[in-house]
Amino acid sequence: MSAASHTDSVDSSAPWTQGLPPEWSVNTLGNVVDVVGGSTPSKENLSYWNGSIPWVSPKDMKRPVIWDSEDHVSDSALRSGSLRLVSPPAVLMVIRGMILAHTVPIGLTAAEVTVNQDIKALLPRSGLSAEFLAHLLRALNPGLLARVGEAGHGTKALRTELWRKLPIPIPPSGLQAKIVRFLDRKTAAIDALIAKKERLIELLQEKRQALITHAVTKGLDPSVPMKESGIEWLGAIPAHWVARRLKQIARRVVVGIAQSATHAYVDDGIPIIRSTNLRANRLELGDLLHIERGFADQLRSKYIRPGDLLTVRTGNAGATAVVPESLPLSQCFTMLITTLEAAHCPQFFSYQLNSHAVATYFEAESWGTAQANISVPILQNAPVAVPPPAEQKEILARIQVALEAVERPLAHARKQVDLLREYRQSLITAAVTGKLEIPPEE
Repeated sequence: MSAASHTDSVDSSAPWTQGLPPEWSVNTLGNVVDVVGGSTPSKENLSYWNGSIPWVSPKDMKRPVIWDSEDHVSDSALRSGSLRLVSPPAVLMVIRGMILAHTVPIGLTAAEVTVNQDIKALLPRSGLSAEFLAHLLRALNPGLLARVGEAGHGTKALRTELWRKLPIPIPPSGLQAKIVRFLDRKTAAIDALIAKKERLIELLQEKRQALITHAVTKGLDPSVPMKESGIEWLGAIPAHWVARRLKQIARRVVVGIAQSATHAYVDDGIPIIRSTNLRANRLELGDLLHIERGFADQLRSKYIRPGDLLTVRTGNAGATAVVPESLPLSQCFTMLITTLEAAHCPQFFSYQLNSHAVATYFEAESWGTAQANISVPILQNAPVAVPPPAEQKEILARIQVALEAVERPLAHARKQVDLLREYRQSLITAAVTGKLEIPPEE
C-alpha cells in the first residue's frame, strides 16, 4: 500500500461543493485515501494463475459490489511482489480503458481482492467510509470524466495527478452512515423496479423475435401445406417456398475493406460503416466515420449501396442489417456485403439471417475461441427459405403492422427504465452532496 505522498490544495469552486450544510467539509480525493495499484502477473508462469484470489479487471466492474472476478491468481503471484491483497471494504476505480469515454466505473469490494493495472483501489482514511465514498464517486462521475485524457494507442486514461485533485464534500461520519443506509434502502427498491421493467423488455423482445422468425421462415398462413426443406437448420417450410443457400439468390457476397483505413480518415468524404454501427436489422449511423474519395475509389468493387445487406464477421457474428437509402454510396470495414438479385426484398432476408434458425447455423459454423468469426463461404452457404417475391413484400407489410403492437409497450418500458435510472442517480447525487435532508430512520 502506498499512502498519498503529498497534500493537494482544495478547489472549492466545483458546483457539488457549493451550498453545503455548515457541518460538512471539503477536501480533495487524494488527501483522504491511500492508493493500491495493480498489475498483471506473467501469463507465462502458469503457477500464478487459476488460484483462489480474485484478480479484478475492468470487465468485472459492471456491478456495484465486487465479491469475485472472472480471473483468479494464486498465492505464488502474491509472493512474487507484483500484486497486493486489498482488504474490504475498498473502493475500486477504473483508470484506463475506452469505457472512460462515457463513464468511470466504481465498485465497492466485499471480499479480499487484487487488481490489474487499469484499476486503482482507494482505501479511505479515518473519518471517511468506503461505502459513502463509493456512492459519492458514482455521483461525481461527471467531475471524474472531465479529468479523463488520452493515453497510449488512443485509449482513455484517468491520470493520478488529476483525479487526486477532485474536490469532494464530506459530511460527519455519523451522517455518512445514515446516508449510506438511506441510499442502500432506496436504491434497492428502485433496482427491483428496474429489474421488473427489464424483464418485461426481455419478454417483449423475445415476442418480437419469435413473431419475425415465424413469419419469415414459416409464412403467415398456418393452414398452408408444409414440406421438409432438406436443410437441417430450416426444417419444414411452406410447400410452395424453395430452400436455398444465400449465394443462390445473391449477385455477390464479398468482404468489405480489410486493410487499415485510418490514414484515409477525413471529416467529409465517403461514409465507412463499422461493426459498431450495426445491430440486428438496423444500422446506427450517429457516429459514422468518413474516408477519402480517392482511397474509396481504389476499392470500388467493395462499394455498398442502398439495399445491400451488411453482416458482422467478428464478435456479434452473423448480425445483419440493410443499408438504408440515406447512404447512397458507402464502404464498410471488415464486414460482409451481400447484394441480392433484384427480385428479392433485402429486409425480408435481413430478418431471416437474424432469425434463430440461421443464427444457429452461424454459431455451429463459426470459428475462433475468444470471438466467433464467420467467412465469405460461411455466409454464402447460409440457409434461406425463399417465398415468391410478391409474398416476401406481403410478409414484410404484415410484420410491420404486428410489430407496432409490440413496439409501443416496448418503447414505454424502456422510457420507464431510463426515468428510474435518472431518478436513482439524482437521488444519490442529492444525498451525497448535502442537497437532500435524510429522513429519520424508522
